[in-house]
Amino acid sequence: MINLKELQSINPELDELMLESSGYGMWSVWQGEANPVIAQTLEDYGGVEVLRGNGQALWFFFSVDVFLAAAKLSVWAQFNALPVTMQVFQAKVKCSPRNQYRIEFADDLWAQDIDIPVKFQVYADADVVTASSALSSLAMNDVEKPKGFAARSWKQVVADARVSHKAQQGWYCVLRPITVHQDKNFLIGWRDFYEKIENILQRNKLKHTVYDNYLMMPMSSLRQLKQWCRDYLNLIARLKNEENGAKYWPCVMAFRDSKGVSFNNDLPRQFGLDWDSLMPDSPYMPLQDAVLLGSGFEIHESHLSLGQKTP
Repeated sequence: MINLKELQSINPELDELMLESSGYGMWSVWQGEANPVIAQTLEDYGGVEVLRGNGQALWFFFSVDVFLAAAKLSVWAQFNALPVTMQVFQAKVKCSPRNQYRIEFADDLWAQDIDIPVKFQVYADADVVTASSALSSLAMNDVEKPKGFAARSWKQVVADARVSHKAQQGWYCVLRPITVHQDKNFLIGWRDFYEKIENILQRNKLKHTVYDNYLMMPMSSLRQLKQWCRDYLNLIARLKNEENGAKYWPCVMAFRDSKGVSFNNDLPRQFGLDWDSLMPDSPYMPLQDAVLLGSGFEIHESHLSLGQKTP
């Protein structure tokens, strides 16, 4: 049996909060060594691993993509051995300025046990099932309360293998060079820097368009968002150190959720930002999205940088 209280004992108290949000907790229990497909898939769908112990982990999701992540794994498990049991329930996450996480949910859930799994199964607390009602690719079947589960009504999540279960989240990125009108150095400098950026775009197969010196990119996955941020920040750090920065040009960059926004030439205005007031070389994005980037990035009050987290 795997006992969730083992993770509760390492759930940290936070002295200072940077973010507090309600969403979905996911308890994952596995047999043997953790299959890397699990963490990779959950991260791709916006999951944040909050706590990990021997044979178990607690994840937090801000959105109903938690169900799509479970569905993706469920379909994969139909063709591959994946002895994992998962639970989805209401939860809250707190994040400190040092990127420490604390997850909170009802006491009766902390008191649960799960048998060592022999196959892949996903259960959802009936209280959160209504949130997934719009996900037509999933079925929520009635099931007797499994041994060790909290005395609640539980549903079993069943996925249709004929559906792709694509994550609903997506982002738009807009990058604009700092311009000096009628300056020939700008025309040359931006052209040279753009050639470097274009190499990243092509390598990562990122669609993009340029209008009025705004470079605009749709990003359909968290993996794309992470990779672009990492590659771009590494690029400017490298160019600044080469040839006295001759191939570098300062740019401002921002991200936003793609929901409710059209990808067209009017996109920069839809961000609602004063582009002239932004700092160059420091991506701007909502705090919640910055948290999803995970390790390797520093989150500042006004921008994001690449590197070691502040100790």
